[in-house]
Amino acid sequence: MKFRALLITTCLVGFVNSAGAQSTGTSLSGAGGSSSSAATSDGSNTATVEGVLDVRKFEDTKILTDPNLRATDGNLYLYSFKASLSYSGPTLGDTSAQNQPNPDKSVGNFAQRITGNATLNYRLSAAQSISAGTGVIMNYPFAGDSYASSLLEKSGNARYQVNNPFLMYNIASRFDSLQMRNSFQIIDSTQQVYTRYGEVGGLNYYNSMVYGLGTSRFALSWETSAYYWLFGRPYNSAPTSKGGDAGYLTLQQYTVGLTPGVKYNFTDSLNLYTSMGMGWQNPRNGTGNIAALLPRAPSLSLGLGYAYKRDIYIAPYIATYPFSADEGPGETTINVTTTFSIL
Repeated sequence: MKFRALLITTCLVGFVNSAGAQSTGTSLSGAGGSSSSAATSDGSNTATVEGVLDVRKFEDTKILTDPNLRATDGNLYLYSFKASLSYSGPTLGDTSAQNQPNPDKSVGNFAQRITGNATLNYRLSAAQSISAGTGVIMNYPFAGDSYASSLLEKSGNARYQVNNPFLMYNIASRFDSLQMRNSFQIIDSTQQVYTRYGEVGGLNYYNSMVYGLGTSRFALSWETSAYYWLFGRPYNSAPTSKGGDAGYLTLQQYTVGLTPGVKYNFTDSLNLYTSMGMGWQNPRNGTGNIAALLPRAPSLSLGLGYAYKRDIYIAPYIATYPFSADEGPGETTINVTTTFSIL
């Protein structure tokens, strides 16, 4: 509860302070590209909808041109609302399967699920923003109530739950053909599959880069992530059957992920991409050995990405574990992710 109160306070302070901050290096204009007649105290002009909604917008300096990075970064209005919707579906080998593969035997949510997130975004400039948001998860969306209840009882999960509220600072940058987005995030853990182990929150760093290969339509991508999880109590070495933390699933203290990839841009809006996800996890097992890193099973993804302007990105894809002992259709899952921004 203390961590949750700290997160809420940080969100409020961050937005209050940012609202008074001066944006430098990029001009603000009205929604139509010209300023309205209403002047603010700092000399800038403000366009409003019915005198309430601030619709000032930063100039698009093309820092980000990759459609996925642009949609993830959100639109350029001073204040905006961003949402995402994803579907983690069944395997190709068994479309009725209610759980996705878990080759690492890690603690986590591997249910077939629909996840929706809503984010309020405040822009400091065309390249920097502060975001706060949360979402909702529906586990086993297409299973009957009684069947879903039995699955949830086995996993210790809940069918409907709040999806980890967060506060995030984002920076977009570009160096010639290399464009990237860095995010620093504070997370409030609310998913029951994690909180049952005493997890209260976490810290996250995420970087996504795209490098265009000259005049060709090919581009290289690279993603880096690091999570450190915070717990409200010491590790309990008793088995999970007796209320402890010890079991056949691995509980993580922190994780590191690297995802190289390649994409081919048919047009500025449509691309084909593939990537290989690699990761390592530090087990939380009471030993206190923060240097221990267990490799996670690499995953291979293949998908299509479609963007509408800067605001909408849709990407259906399949993911598999090519080096798993059960490699094949039974380990290949069907997924869809979408991102869209509105004022």
